[in-house]
Amino acid sequence: MFELYKKRQLGDYIIDTFSFFKTFGKHFFKIFFIINGAFLLIVGALVFFFLKSNFQAVINESLDHPETDNLAGYFNDNFGLLIGFSVLFFVVIIALSLFNSTYPILYLKLVDQKSKNNFTTEDVVTIFRQNLWKIIKFCVGLIFLVVPMLFVVIILLFFLCFLIVGIPLLLIAIPTLFTWVNFSFYTYLSEDKGFFQSLNHAYLLLKKDFWTSIGATF
Repeated sequence: MFELYKKRQLGDYIIDTFSFFKTFGKHFFKIFFIINGAFLLIVGALVFFFLKSNFQAVINESLDHPETDNLAGYFNDNFGLLIGFSVLFFVVIIALSLFNSTYPILYLKLVDQKSKNNFTTEDVVTIFRQNLWKIIKFCVGLIFLVVPMLFVVIILLFFLCFLIVGIPLLLIAIPTLFTWVNFSFYTYLSEDKGFFQSLNHAYLLLKKDFWTSIGATF
């Protein structure tokens, strides 16, 4: 039986990853592709009806009035519709991106709650919907608070590459920062902690087993 919580060394991460997919892989990817397929069908339908309705109207207008700039005129006349479609398309893409980034965490959360993989696609959709506001809040905090700081660190390390010492520091820093963000996200969704508490807890987790954690990420 796959053991979810235990202390792992670097080799254990590799072995248990294969064990996880051996035990849960079929179920894991089945739900993943079902939900992604639904999102992609929505995106495909939006694109199809957008192209069909808009370009058919432009072509018909061009045939009736070949002497005018019908494309520019059509977009000017239907600016609100185009903006509305763009917003809707953007919302669907963002929802798809948020789901893909959180799915492994939510799946493990359900495995922990139910002790096995007898949950359904509806259970995954429900827990995603329940955590959607938390996911959005974390992403906003990440974009406006954490990413600027990480950007400054990476830029400084790139400059240090001219002194050679920056190259090994950069190779260590990138998986370290990536691991820290992942630990923070996992903590935020799995435990009753706020945004900054999750960042601090992730730092403590990373500090506790630094080389194993970033080695697995690398």
